[in-house]
Amino acid sequence: MITKIRAHNPSMTLSSIFEPTAMQYEAISAVQILPQYSQSIRLGTFELEEAKRQITELTTLIDNWDGYGAIRIQEHTKNNALAATGQILQFSPFPTEIAPNSNGTISLDWETEFGAAHLEIGLTRYSFYMDRKGGASIFCDGSAEEIVPQLGILISSGLFPPSPGTAALTTVTENVQSTSRGS
Repeated sequence: MITKIRAHNPSMTLSSIFEPTAMQYEAISAVQILPQYSQSIRLGTFELEEAKRQITELTTLIDNWDGYGAIRIQEHTKNNALAATGQILQFSPFPTEIAPNSNGTISLDWETEFGAAHLEIGLTRYSFYMDRKGGASIFCDGSAEEIVPQLGILISSGLFPPSPGTAALTTVTENVQSTSRGS
């Protein structure tokens, strides 16, 4: 019976899997895991187009759209939100809600049993927070034109963790050497 699972090692042979060894893991950066998240979470074209449609539709609101003096969504705010959506939704699921705010900004919200995340995008700035149940809250802000895809990774990993039993994949290969003998 195999009692240990080891990380993939190209030099490992079929017989060496039975040898007891300690597992070693390397620390990885967000840049290294971007391709894995983009392949596993990638939204379909329909979902991304739907997010863009909803954001574009918000620019049709007029001043005082809420009856309490709300500011309409500016074209530049819309463009910032569209660019951010293209970046973040490469790595996160579709937002629970895309909504206008009375101060002329656009919000994208995610909510799951693991917590909530909120991204607010304006003419020049954005703010982001994530409140994870049982974990530390995360806050960041910056230029609305420089929203990074790593926010999508934060949302995915913090609010949409993989199901138990699907977090690892082990590949076992056997090294085979062939020799040819001359006559």
